Formats: sequence, structure tokens, C-alpha cells
Amino acid sequence: MRPENGDIQFLWKPLLISSAALFLYAGTSLKLASDWWTDENYSHGLIVPIVIGLVLWLDREKLRSACQKPGSLIGYPVILFAMLMLLAGVLGAELYIQRVSIILFLAGVSIYFFGRRVLLNVLLPLTLLLFAIPIPQILFNKLAFPLQLWASQIAGQGMQLFGIPSIRKGNIIELIPIGAAQSIALEVVEACSGVRSLMTLATLALILSYFTGRDVANPKKSLGDLYKDPFTWRTALLVLSSIPIALISNAFRVTATGVLTYYYGAGAAEGRVHEVSGLVMFILAFCLLAVTNLLLLKVFPNNRSSQFRHPKIKVRNTVCRVSQQRVLALFVTILTAGVLIGWMENRVEDKAQRRQLSSFPMILDGSLKIGDDKRFTEDTERVLGASDYVMREYRSPSGQKLNLFIGYYDSQRTGSTYHSPRNCLPGSGWEMNELEPVQLSGPDGANFEANKYLVRRGEYKGLMIYWFQGRGRTNSSEYWDKADTFKDSILRNRSDGAIIRVMTPFAENESASLQEAISLSNSVAKRLGEYVPN
Repeated sequence: MRPENGDIQFLWKPLLISSAALFLYAGTSLKLASDWWTDENYSHGLIVPIVIGLVLWLDREKLRSACQKPGSLIGYPVILFAMLMLLAGVLGAELYIQRVSIILFLAGVSIYFFGRRVLLNVLLPLTLLLFAIPIPQILFNKLAFPLQLWASQIAGQGMQLFGIPSIRKGNIIELIPIGAAQSIALEVVEACSGVRSLMTLATLALILSYFTGRDVANPKKSLGDLYKDPFTWRTALLVLSSIPIALISNAFRVTATGVLTYYYGAGAAEGRVHEVSGLVMFILAFCLLAVTNLLLLKVFPNNRSSQFRHPKIKVRNTVCRVSQQRVLALFVTILTAGVLIGWMENRVEDKAQRRQLSSFPMILDGSLKIGDDKRFTEDTERVLGASDYVMREYRSPSGQKLNLFIGYYDSQRTGSTYHSPRNCLPGSGWEMNELEPVQLSGPDGANFEANKYLVRRGEYKGLMIYWFQGRGRTNSSEYWDKADTFKDSILRNRSDGAIIRVMTPFAENESASLQEAISLSNSVAKRLGEYVPN
């Protein structure tokens, strides 16, 4: 079919806006693509743009018939709000806000050029893109660590059903393989939490629902059409069903790994065997998702007889016309925003002068450093993402041992941020109980609040105090600290900060241990300014 002259003339307008949009979101898009390539939890994002392109092509006639002539000016404030979100995300060092603004921007452009009806018909591609955007790390940790604990708990119970003796400590399962003299510790790490399969299965649920029940003949004209469409309800239920499917299949995988380890040794939990077992379980999970989709098709049948045949729709004069003045106005707006945000994004973050944490005092009000500083493994350091850290032990005048950890981040704009003990310690086999606030004293004598936990792992029993500090602020909550970081990144062009943690085993009683921990914490807080600048 040959394009009409009007269609050819129309093409320069979306191409002009597309080039401006690429300029505006170049940095955000490249970082997102890099995360898709390097973060296995979101590697499915690599195929999402291809699938979105295919969906838009297959639904092209429906989208053309849904166009309104001309598009709606309501799209302009939506675009402006998306660009404000992008600016706030850049200034506030929040990648998630930057990336979600892409979706809002695309929605605004759709309305501006083609009208509100088209937006109702591109919800699925926009939702696919949303599912491919990594959630903030602070929320990911909140989600992943409880799932690690749940998977290890189910696996422990599953192995008991098979008569396999095992001991669970947090997310660590200890067992002795047949014929072995020593026990093996199976750690349910972040990759085994089920988050990875959950994100991928939810995306596949959207794709599966579309290709088994899309309605290309009837464009949605109102929200009522969307609610009444069986496809909408089937898709929503299929996506929701991916949650229990992903979690149950992951728990079954961990259980199977434990059973195989018991009979065949540590090799069953490592290397290619472990990778193949994960692939097999994912295939089974997808098959279960497909069966669920077939059952939902019985309850919510399609409105058309053929699933993949394109109906021959005669669409005439449906090219959505937007005046040249409106296109140029939008182009100038996007280009101006791109220049401003690009300058903000590439400006050098202010760096305050500070000393390296390795030179932190060895004597703190009578507490003396013992032994050498401890270092994490290379893999742990990569996950930690700290620019500088110190971990060492002190002995108080009364002989109490205290462990100090300070992790400093010179910038949190790229996504590197603190790992709250509230999230990561339970994922390493620690039990944390009896959260209480404690009052500490800063260098100026002013009190600030920190967290106190009773902690236990194996035979170790002690207490822990921790807080967040940076740019002259202290917080006991990682969420309030994130809010302060967002504000200071905008107003002060800084997003640096640190997490400080003190741990000590119980002495004769909890009160004595607590006083020792508070004493060392106060000593640290008074000297921290040179290492974590205000």
C-alpha cells in the first residue's frame, strides 16, 4: 500500500519530536539500557522495546482509527510535568523518578498528537515499559530479603518432608550430605529470592495475554470500554497470578537444590547444575502461567474469532493532524528542557574535603583498636557499593569488645546507596528483635536518635546501634535520610553520606552492653565530621 502525500508530509512532525525526546532522555535511557544489560533481575528489559514495537505495529490500524483530529492540548501539561519529574530525579539523585517520567512523557506526547483515545489503546506497551524499570534499591531490599527468608523457610520444611535433617538460620540452611563429614551451608542469596523470576514472569504475563487475546478491531473510546473488555480483566488476573507462581516455583527450586545437595554433595548447588535447575524451574513456571492463561480464557473469552489475523479495517482520513505551530512549540520546549536538564545532569557534584576512613582514630575515649581493619570479599564490596569504608574492633576500658563499621558514599546519584541493617542482616542469617530508639550525642552536644536492635546468629548474641549521617544531618530512618538526600542534592548539589553501625556481644547483662555501645557511638559521632563532612 503506497502512502499518501499527506502521510509523508505528516512524518516530519513525529520525527522532529522523537529526535528532541532522544536528546532529552539520552542519559536516562543509556543508564537504563546499561542496567538491563548488567542487572540480571531486569535483563528481560532488553526485549521489551522490541515487543513494544511489535505491539504498536500489529495494532497500527486500531490506533489510526482511535485518533482524534487534532490531538488534545491536555497532552502539553502532561509533558511539562514529565519533564519536571525528570529534572527532580536528576537533581535529587533518584533514577526511578527519572525513568518513570519517560512513561509519562510518552503518554503526554500520545495525547498531544493523537488525542486521549489513543492513550487508552497504548496502556499495554506503557505498562510493559513500567515493568522493565528497576525499582529503587531501598524498596528492592525491602522486597528481596523477606522473600529470601520465606524461600529458605519453605525449603527447610520441604526437606523435612523428604526426611532430610537440616538447620535453618535466617536464610542459611545447614545440612550434612550423605557420606560427608562436614556440614554444608546453603545460602539463599538475593538471586534466589524470587524477585528475578517475578519481574520476568509479570512481563511475560502481559505479553502472553496480548498475543492470545488482543482485539485489534475495536479501539477503546472511553474508560468504560476498558472496564468492560474481558481482555483487561484477564490480563490483570494473569499478572497477579504470576506473583504466587514465581514465589512457589522459586521455593520449590531452593528445596530441590537442598535435596540434591544432600544426595550428591555441594556440586549440586553450584555451577552449571545450579544454573540448569534454575532454567528448568523457570520453564515450568512459564508453563504454569500458560495453563492459568488458558483457564482465564474460558472465563473471559475473546471478542473475536481469530487471534492473530489482522482484520481489514478501512480507515480513511485518520491521519492525526497537528498544526505546524504546535509541533514547533513542543519541539522548542523539549529541546530547551533537554539543554537545561543535560547541564544539571552533567554538572560536577560538590565534593567536601574529607579524610579517608582508614585513618579513623585508633583510640576513642579509652576504647582501643584491636587487630587489623577487616575487609569484605570483592563480591561483597561490589554489592555494598561504598566509596570508602572501615570495619574494625575496639576494646573498651572494661574489656568489652565492640565492632565498628562506617560505610561512606561520595555520591548517590548513580543509584549506589546504603544497605540498611534492617534489610540486609536478616538476609545473612541474623535475627533482629526489640527495635528501640536510643539517644546519642553529636560533636556540638546536641542529641540525635539512632536505632537499637537485639541481634542473634548461631551462638552469638548481642546488640547493635546504627544511624545514617551526611551533610550535617543525622537520621535513624533510611526513608527520611533518602528524603534529606533528595533535598540536599537539589539545594546543595551534594548527595554524599554514610551509615554507621556499632555491634557488641552481651556482657553480663544487656544494660552494661548497651552503655558500652552508646559510649563508643558517642565517641564516633564526635569525631565523624572529618570523615563524613557536614
